[in-house]
Amino acid sequence: MDFLLFKRSFEKAELLPVYVVYGEEEFFIHEAVSLIRSRILGKEETGVSLTEIGGAETSFPAVVEELETVPFFGTGGKRLVVVYGADKLVAHSRDKLQDYMESSSPFGYLVLVCNELDRRTSFFNKLNRKGGTVACRRIQDAQLLSWITSRAQSYEKQISLDACNILAENVGNSLSLLAGHIEKLVVSVGRRREIRPEDVEGLVGADRQRDVFELTGAVARKDFPKALKILAQLLRLTGSGEEVVKVIPPLRWQIGRLWRARRILNGGGDKEALTYSLGVPRRYVDDLVGQTKLFSEKNLERDYRLLLEADLEGKVSSGNNKIILEKLIFNLCK
Repeated sequence: MDFLLFKRSFEKAELLPVYVVYGEEEFFIHEAVSLIRSRILGKEETGVSLTEIGGAETSFPAVVEELETVPFFGTGGKRLVVVYGADKLVAHSRDKLQDYMESSSPFGYLVLVCNELDRRTSFFNKLNRKGGTVACRRIQDAQLLSWITSRAQSYEKQISLDACNILAENVGNSLSLLAGHIEKLVVSVGRRREIRPEDVEGLVGADRQRDVFELTGAVARKDFPKALKILAQLLRLTGSGEEVVKVIPPLRWQIGRLWRARRILNGGGDKEALTYSLGVPRRYVDDLVGQTKLFSEKNLERDYRLLLEADLEGKVSSGNNKIILEKLIFNLCK
């Protein structure tokens, strides 16, 4: 089950003894686990009733032992066990997990968090039919504006299309960063219902928005020295320590939007089509079309792939993130 569907239906669904939360979108994974935890343990959570362990540090018998340990509040309480990085545990214990689902602890609930899940197995199919699988996939760039709007509405706020675009262009499709910015915006506007473009610019800075746009232009012209100079400006705006996290998402968002725009134009679409298909405000369309013409569709596809690879490298590397970014800019300008 897709995470967004799970979120809409979970409160009224029957609680299951086992859930598997999987995928690459860490923000959705965190939200899914939090939803399950809140419903099972309630608002008055106790450390005794919740056990969180790493998959590499445990075994299936040890997990079952945790699940069958009587909670602190006796048989009237509940126990939740969350296993992170549970890929190998699931792969090696599918049959045992399937058996456990039929004769589970009367007070124990198990959440297995995986990177991937083999959907061809009978364990997956059986659990999926019951609504116990939660697929936390990254949302498509084309869905990002809708997600921002929905997130603001969860705080009973309206956010204008221009404000959505400015936020996406500056932050990209990192949902964790976007959620943090939206929360700050909600606080900053106070009782006012609408979040406006100037509110977003005051938070993320107009200079950064301009630099991201200029960086994609330098990449399109293969102007490596200019691109490096703009990158240095962006790093000064973002600060050190989280360069990859803060620079790549907005750049990837911009390249992804240019790629979609290129495909629309190649298919005979016009500026009106860009406005409705991509949600681009009319005052930005000319700039978008102008930059789109600097790229071929093939180059945009290649650049988007390079950005994904650099984003992953930045998340797993313990090395110098600035070097990762400079290497990325070099490859984009080749």
